[in-house]
Amino acid sequence: MKPLDPICSFYHRLCISHPFKRRSIGCHILRPIRHLICLALFATALAAIPGCSGMSDLIRNNTATKMITGASEKERRQKILLSDRLQLRAREYEKHGEIYEAMLCWQILTILNPSDREYVDKFQRLRLESRQRANQYFESGVLFFKKKAYQSARKEFLRALRYNPDHIESLEYLKGKMSTEIFQLYRIKSRDSLQLISKKFYQDPNKNLLIAIYNDLDPNQELVVGNYLRLPVLESGLTRPTVDITSELDKARKLFLNRDYERAARRTERILQIDPSNGEAAELKNAALYQIAETYRKRQNYVETLKTLKKLDPRYKGVQKDIAEVKSLLLQQAEENYRLGVNFFVNEEFNKAIERWQDTLKQNPQHPKARQDIEKARRLLKKLDEVD
Repeated sequence: MKPLDPICSFYHRLCISHPFKRRSIGCHILRPIRHLICLALFATALAAIPGCSGMSDLIRNNTATKMITGASEKERRQKILLSDRLQLRAREYEKHGEIYEAMLCWQILTILNPSDREYVDKFQRLRLESRQRANQYFESGVLFFKKKAYQSARKEFLRALRYNPDHIESLEYLKGKMSTEIFQLYRIKSRDSLQLISKKFYQDPNKNLLIAIYNDLDPNQELVVGNYLRLPVLESGLTRPTVDITSELDKARKLFLNRDYERAARRTERILQIDPSNGEAAELKNAALYQIAETYRKRQNYVETLKTLKKLDPRYKGVQKDIAEVKSLLLQQAEENYRLGVNFFVNEEFNKAIERWQDTLKQNPQHPKARQDIEKARRLLKKLDEVD
């Protein structure tokens, strides 16, 4: 894929392909300035060519640059309106964890507004975050691959590509080192497009970019009828989802808003079994589990709190700190239960003492005294029964 292809592909989807995005931005706004973005991309590409002495001065003074910086009042207003809408779209993507798409929005904004440092900073920050997350998932995938856990490895490599579709190492594993069983051949039919095939196969038209990557295609090029595409299977033995992901996500959102976190977590887990790379489902699942953990924490049920927190993605905001705090609270609670058990034991209430020490072991399985004290109390109970 060419260096500018991801931007062009994203721009095409933003302006034309996706009906929701078309409504939110409006072709009547984008059409008059489409040539401005293309010229800006061309100017940026020229400026990046090494060894071209004086090229930056030439670009600053050429017609394309003047068209952007010295445009008519009407064009400037349209550019401002487009920038505002792109900002909203970028923030919406970022909110739902779609880092790569948000990054491309900010990249287009840097081209439209090259002097705006805020756009440049946000683009660079998201580009770095996108690459870091892709690398993290790739490394996790390699570990699974070495353990021959190919299903888990495949999921991690797909997640890496979600954050960076050009992640070469992940592509090499998926296309070369992984079993060919992860692909299904599809013969292109008349009027087919990547979005239609993606919707048919995955119940999600937005996976068109994934198909394009696997087949080294430009997402916007016309398909040749009769040719074959390799469609990556996201779940072993799965040809297409048995549920409507969009509908399931909508239900999960409503459950979360109604504070039914248990059902929201179960529903998002179901979505992720079908589509492991679904960023919104992953974020919603983590948020639901976090709220469940908070409920347990308020009840001082730290055992269940810890179990729930460990189900979250370890990279979720602050979860490692929360786990450390809950472990500390568990140790304190274990000591308190142990002391109560000792009091019951001294007062010869052996059954109650055993119950407290059993709670102690649930909270701290490595407690140095609770286990032997339980055995001591049981022996005394047995002797009392024999005397009676």
